[in-house]
Amino acid sequence: MQGDFVKISSNMEVDEKVKHLHKRLSEWDYRDPCCIKVTAYRNPASMDQVALFNMWCREIAQAMKKRTPKADAEAWKLWLKRKFLGTDTYQVGKDTIEQVKCTPKGKADMCRFMSSVLVFADEKLNVRLGIPKDSEYANESQKAKQKAKQALDQQGSRKGSSPVAEAGETESLGQGRLL
Repeated sequence: MQGDFVKISSNMEVDEKVKHLHKRLSEWDYRDPCCIKVTAYRNPASMDQVALFNMWCREIAQAMKKRTPKADAEAWKLWLKRKFLGTDTYQVGKDTIEQVKCTPKGKADMCRFMSSVLVFADEKLNVRLGIPKDSEYANESQKAKQKAKQALDQQGSRKGSSPVAEAGETESLGQGRLL
């Protein structure tokens, strides 16, 4: 019964959440001390995004089977993370260890990473990846397109250019095929 996570989204929730924490602290097994850390909440990448990324890796592996027969979905996953996220290098004694960075933790960062993968697959590998219509990625991409369109509309009204023509350019942000 060790370990809790308590998210407080507004001042109105504080009393209720503090009561919960008080109850948990009263029940805590103090053979192991506890720690309360107050930090800003960041949405982790959702399981929906992770599942979609894994699906894309399988699609790429299948489509690229003739060109890279030994590269399975796991190999593509590592390669894509290395390409778009990079690596961390560690020195252990005389040895240098290079490790591929983990996928982004926040939904927005994960969405940006996935967009890079989507565009790369389309433009460089000629692989059109599937995007489920009801997926979180499709929703996040749509929000990003709307923000980009609003920014273009604001720039267009300031510069005197045509926001309609510029807004059409944002449609190319979402490559792939809706499922």
